Amino acid sequence: MTLWIVCFVLIVCLPAASQNQVSKSDVQVQKLEARALLSQSKALALKIPEKFQQRSLLNQIGVAQANAGDLEGAFDSAQRASPSGTMVLDAIGEQLAELNDLPGAKALGQRLKPGAPSFFFSEIAKTYAVRGKIDEALEIAVQIPFLEGRSYALEDIAVRQAANGDETGARKTFALARAAHQKGLLTLDDLEMIIVSDRAAKGDDTQLRATIMSWEPDRKFSAMIGVAEQLRKQGNKTRAATWLRDALRILPEGPDYAFFRYYAIPIQVRLGAKESALAAAEAFSGEMRIEGYMAVAVTCAEEKEIPCVNTAVERMESAAKTDGTSPVLSQFVLQHMLLNITAALIDNEQFEAAGHFLAKVEAQMDDISLVKPQSQLQRALMLSKAGKFEEARALALKMRPNEILDKARGEALRTIAWLQTKANGSDASKMWALLLSNAEDRAYALLGVAQALLDMDTFKLPYSAIQFH
Repeated sequence: MTLWIVCFVLIVCLPAASQNQVSKSDVQVQKLEARALLSQSKALALKIPEKFQQRSLLNQIGVAQANAGDLEGAFDSAQRASPSGTMVLDAIGEQLAELNDLPGAKALGQRLKPGAPSFFFSEIAKTYAVRGKIDEALEIAVQIPFLEGRSYALEDIAVRQAANGDETGARKTFALARAAHQKGLLTLDDLEMIIVSDRAAKGDDTQLRATIMSWEPDRKFSAMIGVAEQLRKQGNKTRAATWLRDALRILPEGPDYAFFRYYAIPIQVRLGAKESALAAAEAFSGEMRIEGYMAVAVTCAEEKEIPCVNTAVERMESAAKTDGTSPVLSQFVLQHMLLNITAALIDNEQFEAAGHFLAKVEAQMDDISLVKPQSQLQRALMLSKAGKFEEARALALKMRPNEILDKARGEALRTIAWLQTKANGSDASKMWALLLSNAEDRAYALLGVAQALLDMDTFKLPYSAIQFH
């Protein structure tokens, strides 16, 4: 059920041109500076004794190297980060597709560890499709020897064709994918949902509604809510509200269909129906009620509707006291949900409200709390976005060292360096980054400077209105 929803609301994001008026020569100088910094960062990363932490950092460095045009350096990082270096190979594939360098891709592919070339070429095919070069994408995809990898690449191309309105081409490519491998990541039903999304954009509601209403319930309700979201994103709120209202009106009551009402909450908020969204959350039971209120709060944060955020959080806290499975679990879940909301507030520069809710989290935690590094990371990010870089750095250096599943300290230093470089150039951030005593700290900070020079948008905190589980 959730896969249909995810597939249906797929949004095709083509790379946008930079708004900064920077000359080509300046860009080249910045790339050269970034490459030098990345070499230093990589040398430091290789000194990290814990391999999982080392590979995680090498993965980020390799992606930046690819963006800097250092494909050989990126390739080496991917090999060293194996088996977690797939992001680097994706980035290399994107660059080679951008350069239209298939011979270079084939040469690199022959040097990859066993199993990796198929996925490497899959990413190149996908990037060609994203750029609208469908014929080139298909030419690469059909030559991938690993049948499962070939099917994934063809599925990606079919999705792009469907999103662009080429229904016949999408179905033909999808048939090639299934011929290569019987099972894939995408079903024909998923593809049809994306085709329906394109039809919604063209405004043929009568025929579209007749098609959707003939489907079985899960697909039908996913499609109707997905059409509403698609129309909202296109700016057609009137049609969006009609589709959403009709979907919720015919949606059966009961727990079997509760997820659809939950999934609709952010759309209700964005269409101005905040009270309806709150009422929908109130109708849930158990942890889902808490998650419903969190969905309202996160979406209101994105809309910069702080009174709505306050109301949703108050009700979420009340629900946590009455609906949680245990006081300890309820408190733990609530803290993580509050951090999800504060991340949305910080991302939308609502610092006063974010600080208020962070204080709630911090009041309930001790030095060994699992949420402490995340709250400190958010505090450091807020200080940096306010231009208080020295305070942010001082806070980051008080954070506990990175662990296998906790990279908050490194991410804080990387983010501070990124934001300071974007604001004031690289000189000041490089100066303090190079003076850091810990090699891992220096590696993360230098990576942040390089990412900023490359105009890589990497500083946003992760958060989500809807929790898929």
